Amino acid sequence: LSALGMVWSDVIIDSSRTVMLSTESTEFTQLEMDFDPLIKEGLAEMTGEGFERKEVRIERSLDMRYAGQSFEIMIPFSADFEEQFHQYHQKFYGAMNRERPTEVVNLRLKLTGLRPKHEIQLSLNKQKAVSSAILRKISVIDKGEPYEADLVDRDALEPGHEVSGPAIVVEFSATTYVPSGFNLNVDERLNLILRKKK
Repeated sequence: LSALGMVWSDVIIDSSRTVMLSTESTEFTQLEMDFDPLIKEGLAEMTGEGFERKEVRIERSLDMRYAGQSFEIMIPFSADFEEQFHQYHQKFYGAMNRERPTEVVNLRLKLTGLRPKHEIQLSLNKQKAVSSAILRKISVIDKGEPYEADLVDRDALEPGHEVSGPAIVVEFSATTYVPSGFNLNVDERLNLILRKKK
């Protein structure tokens, strides 16, 4: 599961740059140019990770505050960034003041390298009977009662197989106990599903 997650996970690079700019003297085009070095560096890293430009999503944002505040709000970068800040401040804190000077504290960049998500295709048509996965019978104690249980090889189970409890499914890294009164079903992705017998 961990290896599959690593193969499928997108690659994310976060970077930031402190600028401390008053919005009274800062235009959108200037901020766009200030973002350019961050984007260039980030795309170079993504190239090193094996991504082409078309596979990289770019998200720009700003940390903004009213002058004199000691905390910032992160907002999406857009041409009306100052108005966006007022709206976000109203949303988060229930107040805003368009007469009060505002500041851009940080530029933030998030690059996401998008990996393809391949669907795992496994057949539900089992090739062998479930009996081929049963190694032998063993004795177990369940709630103080002795039982004869099937010892089952996990690696020999196939999609569509069903094991009736009591049984013990063994594999390299885990042991799964199927109590009496339960069935274990193997789904199309080789997950083990335990269900109480009706």
